[in-house]
Amino acid sequence: AKSAAEEAFREARAEAAKDYAKEVAKMEERMSSILSDLKEAARSDTGVTLDLASESLAELRLVQQQVHDDSDTTPEVEAVPLGSTSEVEPGDVVVVLKKGMFYGQEGTILRKSRSQLDVKL
Repeated sequence: AKSAAEEAFREARAEAAKDYAKEVAKMEERMSSILSDLKEAARSDTGVTLDLASESLAELRLVQQQVHDDSDTTPEVEAVPLGSTSEVEPGDVVVVLKKGMFYGQEGTILRKSRSQLDVKL
């Protein structure tokens, strides 16, 4: 269980990341506009180079993606296949990892034997 302070910190961090992402999006829009202007100038053969503007826009988009990734504060959980039924007990929650129609489904263990689990999906 998370404490109230941890939850408040997560929410504050997510909110700050969202605000920053909005600012980065505004900068990207402005950079796109500048790049369009530079492309137009280059087409008119004024000798303007696009390398710096293109690299800046690519870098800005990378930063924006990183900010977006950082704003996702959902915990990552790694799924590990069971080695044996002795690793779980009735009442535990498991996720089906075998490819098929139940893949990704969560279920609660109802009963277990040496080689089999009864799971309610």
